[in-house]
Amino acid sequence: MAESCEVLHSFSCSICLDVLKNPVTLHCGHNYCMDCINGCFDQEDQSGIYSCPQCRHTFNPRPTFNRRPVLKRNTILANLLEEHKKTTRQGTPGKDQMGNHRQSAGFRGQNGKADGSCRLYKSECYPQT
Repeated sequence: MAESCEVLHSFSCSICLDVLKNPVTLHCGHNYCMDCINGCFDQEDQSGIYSCPQCRHTFNPRPTFNRRPVLKRNTILANLLEEHKKTTRQGTPGKDQMGNHRQSAGFRGQNGKADGSCRLYKSECYPQT
């Protein structure tokens, strides 16, 4: 289970902190959700200096999906994420399913609090919460 959490963490967007959706790679090599990085770049439109949120590498002009320099869709990463989603649905529950576990009677003790298995899962996958 911990391995699945580590994999999921490495596939997360550092802007929204969720699993990458429509992943794109900047020229510096960092990956983001297309909508997330475009949102960041929208905020930098006034200055005209666009930078990677992680390493602060600057880009001029703004990286776009349709023009050069291009935000390239990372198809390998997108395929890996899709495969991970399929595996997660069949086996270990993902982050989006944690709410179901908290609400499920099978994961609650007599006092109405989450039982050990739910707390263990949460602590392994989400130690910061």
